[in-house]
Amino acid sequence: MNDGAIFKGQYLALVRVVSALLAVAGLAAGAVLVVLPQAVRLSILHVLRPAESAARRLIVVAARSVDPATPRLRQAPVGVIPKGTGETAARFALFDPRKRFPELSARAGFATGYGPRISGIDAVRIDPALREKSDARLIARLRALRTALDDIPAQARRLARVLAKRRAAGEVPRRTLPLRPGFPPGHRQRRVHEVDDILAECDLLAARVACAR
Repeated sequence: MNDGAIFKGQYLALVRVVSALLAVAGLAAGAVLVVLPQAVRLSILHVLRPAESAARRLIVVAARSVDPATPRLRQAPVGVIPKGTGETAARFALFDPRKRFPELSARAGFATGYGPRISGIDAVRIDPALREKSDARLIARLRALRTALDDIPAQARRLARVLAKRRAAGEVPRRTLPLRPGFPPGHRQRRVHEVDDILAECDLLAARVACAR
């Protein structure tokens, strides 16, 4: 099987997985709960990070044939332009997050501000406001992932432009590679979900593309 067929197969499998996440979160029906039930939240977290990593690797593969000098195409709106909601959609992260070493932080486990609130020696509760914000960030990541999968070529052009800009600026301290070395974010030694196999295949595909350059 050639790389093109592998790309298409893993892309379709990833879209299927993400569509299932959208259904679990209620996004497929156009409505989302303000606070996700714990079981729903955990099921999304179990899949979302490796799914993001897999999508990022597909974008890297697609970007190999993109000329960063190609001008960005803007589609003219057709018909009535709907009124905006005032919300800015989150953009999909094209670069792997850096590895974290929480043991080096004095506030390990509380860096994001989302954690237990101790109200007594035997009582631990979660602040509802923090929980709502955390769930909103989770849903924003899921929406950004689906938007990226809906138009991989556009994300590939975006990545090519970002990389060209960084290289031209000679920003040595900043990363010019979107994928970090070693295991990808969300990697699990024991594959327990379909997304684990998708991520493994996408990571191998991206590695072959990098070696072919």
